[in-house]
Amino acid sequence: MELTCKPPLKDDPEYTREIVRIHSSIFQNLQLEEFDYVKLIYKNENELKVRVKKITENDDGGMDIVRLKKRYRDILGAKDNAKVEIETIEENRRVILNTFYAYAKDKNERIVRIHQNKLKELGIKSDNNNTVEVFNLNTGGRLHAKLKELSPDEAKEVNRIRLDAYMRSLLDVEKEDEIGVRKSLFEFHEFNTVINKIEKFFINYNTLILKVSEGEDSDEGKNVVRTNKSNINLLGTEKGDIVDVWWQNKSIQCRILENINKGIDQNNQDIIYICSSERAYIDLDVYDCVCIRRSPNYILKKNILEPFIGAIITGFGLFLTFDDLIGNSAWAISLFVSVLSFYIILSKVRSQV
Repeated sequence: MELTCKPPLKDDPEYTREIVRIHSSIFQNLQLEEFDYVKLIYKNENELKVRVKKITENDDGGMDIVRLKKRYRDILGAKDNAKVEIETIEENRRVILNTFYAYAKDKNERIVRIHQNKLKELGIKSDNNNTVEVFNLNTGGRLHAKLKELSPDEAKEVNRIRLDAYMRSLLDVEKEDEIGVRKSLFEFHEFNTVINKIEKFFINYNTLILKVSEGEDSDEGKNVVRTNKSNINLLGTEKGDIVDVWWQNKSIQCRILENINKGIDQNNQDIIYICSSERAYIDLDVYDCVCIRRSPNYILKKNILEPFIGAIITGFGLFLTFDDLIGNSAWAISLFVSVLSFYIILSKVRSQV
């Protein structure tokens, strides 16, 4: 199906969101639901995967238009009024399940469990190495989680998804509420690479999952995120430090600051405020649930001078001492002592988490 590119309406209340709008008739023709993913293709070359919502009631642009922001048009290389093809994404079909309590062993592990029958509907194999996107049907807020299978013997579990209270809170759902589940289209980032483990060993860090809300107008374009003071402390950061914000397989580094206002929403410990200028870098939308951690690179740079010089001087001094005594083994002992000294000196940094 071919559609004409148009910019979003300025009076659209969701103007800054990472969605595109199409006419309700297209939803019917392509059997789509709101917040489904589609593929937009320009000149059979450039393509883009985006989520869709219906155009607003006051939009009289026609039935064959797609309203997408300039950033999306630039990715496609399409100007206003250009023609693009829209296609459904078969492998991204959804199922609707009722939320339920998580197993005790899964709490705080970012794990959800669904029945094997629903795995088959989603086209997911039971190999325990899958991830799913769990999303609020009304807001479209998304959270990526590790997937495990429920016991196949309990029929009452077929229409359930087990997820812990914190994930339910982030997604604004209560026990027994309906929620959408689909196979993740994007790589799920877990901090378990060799480099991550080395960073964790020397520096240590907490990873928080927070729900995104619209940032302050005054922060737009300044590479700033805001959250409450307790989250800043939990991350082991100070105001003005750099944090890594991870969404899917992308990340951005931002300065973390305390909330400007002190209202109810601003004191909500689940929330991080991020402006559209920063969200655009990682295709992040409001209501999505992102991973936040203090930046190991920044922490190293901030604390590097004294520990690094101290560790190197210690190791070099030992090398000179041991070189005449034990010959070729001196470099290995010196290196070990340097690393150990570096680890000890950074103990204060680790203790902040």
